[in-house]
Amino acid sequence: MLPGRSPLRIASIIAVLAGELLTSSAATAQQDNPRARWEAFYYDRAFPFQRIRPRALGDARDDLLSKWPVPQAAYMRSSTMVTTWQSLGPEGVPIFIKSSGRISAIAIHPTNSNIIYIGGAQGGVWKTTNGGVSWTPLTDKECSLAMGSIAIDPVDPNIVYAGTGEQHFSGDSYYGCGVLRSTDAGATWTQLGSGIFQTGSGGARISRVVIDPVTAGSPVATTVLAASDFGLYRSTNSGQDWTQVLGGVVTDLLIDPADAANWYAAVRTQGVFRSLDSGQTWTAASAGIPATGVGRINIAISPSDPAVLYASTQATSDGSLEGIYRTGNGGTTWTKQQATGASCNIQCWYDMSLVVDPADPNTVIFGGLSLYRSTDAGNNFTIIGGPIHVDQHLTVFDPQDPNTIYAATDGGIYRSTDNGNTWSTLNANLVITQFYPGIGLDPIDPNIITGGTQDNGTMMYQGAPVWTSILDGDGGFTAIDFESGVSRYAERQWDPTRNFSGPARSDNGGTFIRKVNGINTTDPGAFIPPLVMDPSDPRTLYFGTSRLYRTYDRGELWADIGSNGSNGAVRAIASAPSDRRVVYAAYGGAEVWVTLDGGANWALVSGPLPVRRPTDIAVNPNDPLTAYVTFSGFGTGHVFRTQDAGVTWTDISANLPDLPVNAILLEPGRPTTLYAGTDLGVFISIDDGLSWAPFNDGLPLVAV
Repeated sequence: MLPGRSPLRIASIIAVLAGELLTSSAATAQQDNPRARWEAFYYDRAFPFQRIRPRALGDARDDLLSKWPVPQAAYMRSSTMVTTWQSLGPEGVPIFIKSSGRISAIAIHPTNSNIIYIGGAQGGVWKTTNGGVSWTPLTDKECSLAMGSIAIDPVDPNIVYAGTGEQHFSGDSYYGCGVLRSTDAGATWTQLGSGIFQTGSGGARISRVVIDPVTAGSPVATTVLAASDFGLYRSTNSGQDWTQVLGGVVTDLLIDPADAANWYAAVRTQGVFRSLDSGQTWTAASAGIPATGVGRINIAISPSDPAVLYASTQATSDGSLEGIYRTGNGGTTWTKQQATGASCNIQCWYDMSLVVDPADPNTVIFGGLSLYRSTDAGNNFTIIGGPIHVDQHLTVFDPQDPNTIYAATDGGIYRSTDNGNTWSTLNANLVITQFYPGIGLDPIDPNIITGGTQDNGTMMYQGAPVWTSILDGDGGFTAIDFESGVSRYAERQWDPTRNFSGPARSDNGGTFIRKVNGINTTDPGAFIPPLVMDPSDPRTLYFGTSRLYRTYDRGELWADIGSNGSNGAVRAIASAPSDRRVVYAAYGGAEVWVTLDGGANWALVSGPLPVRRPTDIAVNPNDPLTAYVTFSGFGTGHVFRTQDAGVTWTDISANLPDLPVNAILLEPGRPTTLYAGTDLGVFISIDDGLSWAPFNDGLPLVAV
């Protein structure tokens, strides 16, 4: 994140880098590795514990609002020049027709198909009133911007429920804060169920919110059910109070369109359950579905024949599609279908969706790696999602038009008006792309910015509104030669089992070529390993796996300069601008090391620092002995300063809320002005960390 330089309104700011350029959709899909993101996101915040404590982020948000209750611009006026963030996009990534970021939720107005709500991975709720031509964000300052499900009241469509927390079981599936309800079509929201859904693992991840149509239309007496990884909960007073009615990780939930008392729920590793009393009590309804070896389950019901349902199941052995099952008797017995042609590769735990054609109980659409349709009750499938982004999370039919289908994917939202034969993108100004760390700035043209994104490759900004794709896969750190701008560096996510990881270089705008000579490409490493350019010599770069590597010749040859004594993968690297012999490196096992002689000797200097995951390092441009290090997690200080190369450290977290700090930046020319990127936006200090204030005017409260 570049406070004051390149404001970005996006779901989260982080960055990616790559190897040889691959341009096919298949190449991007094959390189995706959602499971590896777990280590890169959730465990960074949980470390050294297995779980994030309950209400950790909620408490930090409450602290923020109590300390700074007035509009945040007032604090900026009192501390520095008034600066308002403006969105740079990307408003549509130029791949897969046109993509954006990951979407998990779609809700279409029951009588006006031009009104649609969607929910992003950490981009919040967005709304269109013109059929997807343009979108407006609705929840930028709410308690969570991670969305798992959205439901519109069928009687009073101004009442909207948003289940927070994204239940895709990947590390960057951010946890939630309960259910948000709006009674004015999304203009304002009320948080519901905090005492239930913020009681463990940071917060619940809600997969479905479903409204009982019999009681719909009331802001105080509607029956609502929420399926989550904390269990299935039921409320009879529009979400004010909740009671658990089914245990386990509930991955799907639906209601019989012909009988509102008849409900079905899918529970991971347990099977399908049925309720005949509007969700109050539940019994197993899984005869024919294996009792073991099955993980995530999705279910779908036929609107034209509600006795017909389908269930798709994930194999726990390898994450592949275990099977697709069909029942013609309301779940009394299930029969496994052939499911030939359907696939979610080995990540059905992450991307899986199921829906039945409104007019034909034998036509079912399965979403996995791509989107597949069967017209013979799930026996044979053909691809219908070829041009759209891979990794399907939800598929819905337009309630006004059974030929219109919407698909929520890792790359945003798409629509087909001819039953899936052709597709168009609805990602025009949907700004929810997730960036990894490592934004690169061109030294000559301030309009050129590079950054790596989640499953949308490495992107380059060339002035509003133009973004181009320069590398595929998950992107990572980027860097641009600060003397000439001719050479640009990037990477893909680190995967020692495949040959696309590691630093790559592009000269004069050409293809990115892997530059890994001297790097042990079988090293373990962080999902997004740091790639950092020396601030005094653009030909010198540093790269970290479980070892620390350096090149003096733009990546042609790398040498290991600091693998001894390290604990975990390298997470952050900083070379002192005023003395290139001084280099700091932070490792995932909560270790910070420093060398004063270019790597010949290293000292472990993290003794008094917290046992949390280090995230970033910055060095004073005038004093190589003064450095700053930031930490993720909760329950500790998050920003520390040394003025003697790590011999001693001072906690300068001061009045910062207790939340992960992901990045730190010293303002050029005023190195005692600090910017911290946190899980709740940006904070600024103008007194070298003695005090902090929020710096989020115009910026959503997202992870930065």
